[in-house]
Amino acid sequence: MTYHFDLIIKEIFFDLIKKKKLEVTLVDNQTVMFKSRITQNYVEFIMSRDGVDVLYIMPINEINEIQYNIGEYISNKILPQDRLYIDLHYETFFDKIIIELKILNNTFKRLEGFIFSTDNSWLEDYKNSPYFEEPRIMNFNNTQ
Repeated sequence: MTYHFDLIIKEIFFDLIKKKKLEVTLVDNQTVMFKSRITQNYVEFIMSRDGVDVLYIMPINEINEIQYNIGEYISNKILPQDRLYIDLHYETFFDKIIIELKILNNTFKRLEGFIFSTDNSWLEDYKNSPYFEEPRIMNFNNTQ
């Protein structure tokens, strides 16, 4: 069964996408990318049976980017109010993903979409948090 995560994410995050002027791209069947038109940084949501992973990615130059796995950091920012009015019961992994995305959306709304802003001060907070993981430097080839 094919899930259209890009359409689902566009619906769930509609207000944030509009407010922060984000471009939404389906990378593959499990990954959706939010790219900021202002900062050129982007966030990837990677869906799996285990839930939603969140990567924050910053281009360094034309061939390198730095990837931060911020999933645990974001999970730590979730408050009980972010879960209000969301049915937390699920029967399939797809239902679980939808619930997690709705909670993430509420968290981002409450925090004013902090990872999508031009102010990267949150990144220092992340680097000093117990959830920090060493970032990965990734090379990509621009052959277009």
